[in-house]
Amino acid sequence: MAEPSILQIIQNERRKKVIEVLMELNGRADVREVVRRVAERESGGEPSGKLKKSVYVSIIQVHIPKMEEAGLVKYDPQMSVLQLNKLPSELKYYLEIVEEGDIPWSMYYLILSSVGLAVGLILQNYLASALASLIVLTSLFQLKKTYKLKK
Repeated sequence: MAEPSILQIIQNERRKKVIEVLMELNGRADVREVVRRVAERESGGEPSGKLKKSVYVSIIQVHIPKMEEAGLVKYDPQMSVLQLNKLPSELKYYLEIVEEGDIPWSMYYLILSSVGLAVGLILQNYLASALASLIVLTSLFQLKKTYKLKK
């Protein structure tokens, strides 16, 4: 069986959340803490026991083995500790990693395209306005997806 690629690993939202949680926890955490935080993100609040159990089972049985096979994490079942290995440099292209004080790319594009839309409308350039509108909508969609914004 071929080793999974980084893109295949992070295509799954739950695995992406595991990586994000481990990054927040300085690369090492008890699996129960990782499960709790992933379940909170999925539920948008306090997760049910059923959701926590579902997240735990899938992380232990499916996601950790795939991530270990790809070399992203190391799991110690005796200590119940999950450790993030050094992330490949190409992973930053797939995960939006925002340093403190920086703005995410989706916000940058939203601001820039909004200005373009306003200028297009002021100049009555409807083609430019239509294109800027598409970029505004795409940016809003990405912001919603990235930050799980509620309706």
